[in-house]
Amino acid sequence: MKYAKIYALSCVAAFLSACHQPAENTQNTAAQFLDSDGAVSKKAQGNHAATLLPVNREDAGYPEGGQFPQDTLTASGWSVRYLVKDDNTKYKDLYVECSNGKSKLVIPQSQVLALSWKYIPRYAGENTKHLFFEYYCGNECFAVMTVSKESQPEYQEYEQVLDYDVLSGQIVYNITSSDTEDSVRVVAVNVARRKEKKMAFNNMRRAGANAGIDSVVFKSGKVQVFAGLIDRNDPEEEDIIKESRSVSFDN
Repeated sequence: MKYAKIYALSCVAAFLSACHQPAENTQNTAAQFLDSDGAVSKKAQGNHAATLLPVNREDAGYPEGGQFPQDTLTASGWSVRYLVKDDNTKYKDLYVECSNGKSKLVIPQSQVLALSWKYIPRYAGENTKHLFFEYYCGNECFAVMTVSKESQPEYQEYEQVLDYDVLSGQIVYNITSSDTEDSVRVVAVNVARRKEKKMAFNNMRRAGANAGIDSVVFKSGKVQVFAGLIDRNDPEEEDIIKESRSVSFDN
């Protein structure tokens, strides 16, 4: 599937933020709570629709406007629109509206327009229960956002994503620390079942955003992760040990 890709972000992005942070809670934004490392669950509050307008991608104030994601109507009838307020925040703050009939969710994305188009969640696919979006959250940080197809939709964001699969609704993200002596640890998520399971490896991380994770295999209710890691017992730290871990969400 898709792997985290390393992009050189603009100097503006590097100056303003090493990793895009979700908007702070206010009366009209999202209430959030930390589920586990790297995952934040959010439910929209308030109604932004009366004050929001479509992004004018031809506006000279958006030098990257041509690279912004386009509004989308999904195969199942969900509308995805990119909106801004008609005030002095329109060159900084973006709002992603997901709607289908009476179901509607407006997701605030603070400062993304002042950073880079790479931070904007781009529609990537859907299954029967969720919409999926992908975007970058830093220099070596790939992220996925999901939106539930409910009468009152909720969204969830995952950072440091290693791989994900829309059809099975599963995600794997990295929670390994930056300490090179630390064992590699990842989390597998089954989005529809609202379950997460951690996997720990024995040996040490390799350089790069993937930390030595080579591949991920997704099946219905199951995830298997393959890694090539630095042998903890090799004083030269040259030998690579192959490891694999698997989890099932059926038990």
